[in-house]
Amino acid sequence: MDGLCAISAPIFDYDGKVRYSLTITLTPFRLRAKGRDKLAQLVRKSAEEISGRFGKHSVAERKANELRMLSSGHRRSAVR
Repeated sequence: MDGLCAISAPIFDYDGKVRYSLTITLTPFRLRAKGRDKLAQLVRKSAEEISGRFGKHSVAERKANELRMLSSGHRRSAVR
């Protein structure tokens, strides 16, 4: 939508597959006021906590899954 920004992070299931995402939307003004990096960290941390409740794999396994996705042509998440 014109005039909005979004920050997203993947939510992994127990197999380490991305099944959902956590997204916040806000205006560019609010993004600058709150700080892009700070908001991205909060979204990523929250998505990791939710993933943990689904029984996600370790960070090393998640990184390996992300590399497989990249090599198969999937786009990388905006939040790292």
